[in-house]
Amino acid sequence: MSTDEILRPVDRPSAGVRGGPHPADTDAARRLSTRVLVVSSVEAEATAPHVDAATSGLILAGIAAHRLLGRLRWTYPDLAIMIEPTSTTVWATEDAPFDLDTSGLFPQEINEVLDGQIQAGASVAVTPTRVFRASDSASMKAALEVANKLERDDVVFLLPVHYRWLDKDNIKQLIAIVQRSRHPAAIALADSSSNPLAHKGAISSYRRLFETVRWAMPWRTDLAAFDALAHGARAAAIGQLPSLRRLAFPDQKSFSSDKRDKSPHVLLRSLLRYRRSSLMQQEWFASALPDTCPCPHCRGRGIDRFNGSDEQRLQAHLHNLHQTTRMRQEIDGFSSDQIAGWWMACLRGVEYECQALKGRIGVDVSPTRDVEEWLQAA
Repeated sequence: MSTDEILRPVDRPSAGVRGGPHPADTDAARRLSTRVLVVSSVEAEATAPHVDAATSGLILAGIAAHRLLGRLRWTYPDLAIMIEPTSTTVWATEDAPFDLDTSGLFPQEINEVLDGQIQAGASVAVTPTRVFRASDSASMKAALEVANKLERDDVVFLLPVHYRWLDKDNIKQLIAIVQRSRHPAAIALADSSSNPLAHKGAISSYRRLFETVRWAMPWRTDLAAFDALAHGARAAAIGQLPSLRRLAFPDQKSFSSDKRDKSPHVLLRSLLRYRRSSLMQQEWFASALPDTCPCPHCRGRGIDRFNGSDEQRLQAHLHNLHQTTRMRQEIDGFSSDQIAGWWMACLRGVEYECQALKGRIGVDVSPTRDVEEWLQAA
């Protein structure tokens, strides 16, 4: 997809939307459209040299993001870089949907936060939105009203939402609110106990969201980024670490299946899944030669070789980035229908790849639940 390619026909603002630019006509949309960005934190500096400036970019998460952005912007002047505000650690309220410092004599205003990001070197500013509890439409509407009054076109309206906004009783309301945004909308799902798309009906609602909203992108996701692109999303942002592929609830810690196991989750492109290298060693390749990978970071070595050291974890995450970058490059110039066809072919190939792997290692390997549901919901 070229940066001029819009993934689906642009509709006009509906009645009742405050006058102003259509989201797709903003500078933010032009800079981000069709990109599959990577959300990074402690590994951002080591990751930056491997990010494709034409099709991707970096989103910096964490308290050191502003300082890090200054260093990266000097070295990579043409790279799309944004800051994820730390507001995603706080629940939103109707009176305070954004995380602003109101303790001083002159309360902080949202434009100060956005200007600070741009002045630090951000390509596009991101609203410091707090996390919306399920069904809390009053807080979300309050945030929308403030965002729509911003007289600027360099902003993404970040919407961090409880996963239950995807429930059938809530999704229509979420779409109705986000559809009125004057700015591109970035949707980040919060769930501290599991994959937020693993809940009943979540995948269908997620697809419906991107099919309906005028300009939206998934934020902090995994391979669901490509399913979203196949259903109308205008861009996407994939987390480099499991903890960056979803948000934790503000009052809870992020879920981890085994906090003692520091081995990385490795992306297996043909299977459309991430798998811990330690589990591959123990369950798949204990008695068989491991599959190898020809990417620049693996150079023909075993895909299960990564241990929990910082160096090995980084190499695994760079392997993952290479794989998602290749996937994005494969759909360059595609129409929305062509992207959907490409994605369906990827999904249908997983069953064959699982059977082929079983034949090599003698162990049953099944498609992930996500893949099964993506196919069933097609």
